[in-house]
Amino acid sequence: MGNPAIRPESSLQGDLQIEWQAGKFRLNAGGFLRSIGDYITVMPGLGLQKRLPLSPPVVFRYVNGESALFRGWNLGVRRTADAFEFRVQASKTIADDRELMEPVLGIAPMEIDSAVRFVAPGRRVWAEYGMRNVWDQRRVSAARLETASPGFTLHGFRFGADLWDGAALHFGIENAGDKYYSEHLNSLNPFTRQRIPEMGRAVTVGFSTMW
Repeated sequence: MGNPAIRPESSLQGDLQIEWQAGKFRLNAGGFLRSIGDYITVMPGLGLQKRLPLSPPVVFRYVNGESALFRGWNLGVRRTADAFEFRVQASKTIADDRELMEPVLGIAPMEIDSAVRFVAPGRRVWAEYGMRNVWDQRRVSAARLETASPGFTLHGFRFGADLWDGAALHFGIENAGDKYYSEHLNSLNPFTRQRIPEMGRAVTVGFSTMW
């Protein structure tokens, strides 16, 4: 339920980003600190009676909190070469509601994306293996009925070839293990309180050309 009396948020943020390169290796690292005043969040609307059989059991209202403190970091490493490329990127965000003295609602867990790519001589054909590791999220907002979520690991394969000048063919398999999983930020089914799952194994084929 909306609230036209909501006050706008005010925020103050500081960022630090560092990049360093040595030979074929490149490193990037950064962090941020953000303070938000009049933080807009949601709370269960108490005293609202269920009027229809298919109405959800809980209705949330938008409210202004006192303030929230966010902080996070990211770290990436990349190595490039004629026949071999490797990259890893990790990130994590932590946020706390200073009024309720608990975590902010809807913060994604720590995640690491990594990939290894092999390139054939002439760089016209390449193959890549990618892995996505997502940690479980236990820092949840109990006051807003947020539930913890388990972590998961996904594997994917991608292939590409330059057929002729301006034409390329791509083929990929995402979630190769056909894992049943859901993102922490996915919407909840209002009746079962379970997160809506993501797709299973997906095969993609693409062709691009320039005329």
